[in-house]
Amino acid sequence: MSKKYKTWFFFIVIIAVLVAVSTQVKVTYSVTGKGKFMPENEFTLIRTVEGNLISSIKNNRYNTTSDFDVTEFQRGDVVGFKLNGDIVNKRFVTKGDTLGFISSNEEQRNLIQLKGELEVLRAQLEFHTTGQKPEDVLMAAEQRDLANQQLETRRKLMERTRKLISDGVISEQEFEIEENILKVTELEAKIAEANFLSVSTGEKPEQEKLVRAQIDALIWQIDQIESRLGYFTITAPFSGRVNFPRLAVVEGEILTISDTSKVVGIIPVLLSEIHHVNKGGEAWYSGHQGRVVAIEDEVNLIDFKQAFFVTAVWPYNTDMKSGSIQQIELKCDQISVFDLMIRRFKMSSTSAA
Repeated sequence: MSKKYKTWFFFIVIIAVLVAVSTQVKVTYSVTGKGKFMPENEFTLIRTVEGNLISSIKNNRYNTTSDFDVTEFQRGDVVGFKLNGDIVNKRFVTKGDTLGFISSNEEQRNLIQLKGELEVLRAQLEFHTTGQKPEDVLMAAEQRDLANQQLETRRKLMERTRKLISDGVISEQEFEIEENILKVTELEAKIAEANFLSVSTGEKPEQEKLVRAQIDALIWQIDQIESRLGYFTITAPFSGRVNFPRLAVVEGEILTISDTSKVVGIIPVLLSEIHHVNKGGEAWYSGHQGRVVAIEDEVNLIDFKQAFFVTAVWPYNTDMKSGSIQQIELKCDQISVFDLMIRRFKMSSTSAA
């Protein structure tokens, strides 16, 4: 055999051995991409131009808003918000910590007035139950007439309110407030009428029953206001870091809380890799291991290339700065070295195209 043929023979043998070995040796196929880190949950508190407060909780793992609350106030009400000074210094809060307090002059005034009226009625009940009975029928008649006048005025205001809501001038909540006030006024007129009849007939049991009904009505109103005032203390829905944005994404943003239990990474991956990335697979960044929790079906155009988004989750780590964009490695399936070279060749061809 000539020297030339021997060289070709050995070359072919070496190639055959390399191909055989490359089909037997297994390696882990990986996909890399630049992902954006963000907390698993974000709480945001916003003040609108109307003076109302809106709080919401966004879950970045599922890209959903899980909670949404709006605190509205009556027109003409003087409202203030005071931030809890402790959170400004420590910047980290635990679930249930107080973030701030809302003050409402109108609600506080109503509460004080109703509690005063309640004390008067309780004194009247004590007076009636001690064996004495008021005889001032004239005063009861005046109270009845005044209650009827107030009811007539409130009914006229309600008619105007119905026109305003039909024209879209006021909100549904403002209409409901006016409707509740009308109901309370009607109740007060009925109580005044019953009071007059009771005093006129001179029946003591009816008088006691009337006062007790008035007390029950006032207690119900007080409970409603105190329940509303309970919402005026804003607390942290979960533990995390408090941020006071220098450049707020949303106008009127007061603060945000970033969850410190998990870190979410959103990674765009080329469409050609969709069959290689698996839910539950490993996701690595700077020695920190996470897991792929979601693979979106929707295809987006990123840098003029078709791609889909992969969501991975890690235990919280300070190395993963919220909002930063970093290179992330997604571990896929076990393949031979030969298949790896074929995939890399296809990837290079796709990139070149």
